[in-house]
Amino acid sequence: MSWLFEDPTAWIVAGVAVELVLAVALVKTGRGTLATVMLGVLILVLAGVAVEKLVVTDREPVEAELDALAKALEANDVQRVLSHIHPSAASVRQDARSRLPQVQIREARVTGDLEIVVNRLTNPPTARADFVGRIDLSTDGVTRHPIVRRFRLDFQQEGDRWLVAGYEDRDFRDSRPEF
Repeated sequence: MSWLFEDPTAWIVAGVAVELVLAVALVKTGRGTLATVMLGVLILVLAGVAVEKLVVTDREPVEAELDALAKALEANDVQRVLSHIHPSAASVRQDARSRLPQVQIREARVTGDLEIVVNRLTNPPTARADFVGRIDLSTDGVTRHPIVRRFRLDFQQEGDRWLVAGYEDRDFRDSRPEF
């Protein structure tokens, strides 16, 4: 059911499909009451899209943190990247400090297969994001090296933010781990 609150596509596709059926029926029958029904469907779809925008699911802040982390990587800003890593994740912070200055990242993005699982039963709450990602980087400032890998990022909630507490990357053809 959370899919209704994470992407407006379902509301829009359903609304367009119902409106098309009603429009055909209106043209065939000429009954004016169908225009009223069409207006009602339009209002219902707009309300659904509005609710989808207003409701923030557990998954959405983690996804927003992934997007912000990708932007920090693309900016090649080590300090900004470190701000997305939990203070207690010493090995992750050390990896960022030692590896990032050696490369220039031109693009970092989630390319697909994103799965986010949030566990609110832990204290503090945790989340795991598993996805295929692409990073285009350069070690000499000229030659681009596209890297496509399967990533797993473990997050820990700190206040209202989700910070990276651990990570793993492997060949994207590997099967996904069980959550």
